[in-house]
Amino acid sequence: MKGKVKNMPTTATPRKRTVTNKSALIAMPTPALPADEIAQRAHEIFLARGGEHGHDLEDWLQAESELLSQRIVRRRARPGVAHA
Repeated sequence: MKGKVKNMPTTATPRKRTVTNKSALIAMPTPALPADEIAQRAHEIFLARGGEHGHDLEDWLQAESELLSQRIVRRRARPGVAHA
């Protein structure tokens, strides 16, 4: 039969979407953290390492992680704020 697709699953299974492009990770800032704040902290990390190039993704992810952690700690420290 012309046009027939073989080995097609009978039911569609949703797949998890993963980002494989490293630059796409940098282009998608966390909504709670503006990209300029992350970029500023990543630059501070870069300078603290002596300006060694080639670690931009690691610097970005470290900066994002640090800033998110700081916000979580500040949120938990505020009285009257419900925690999930």
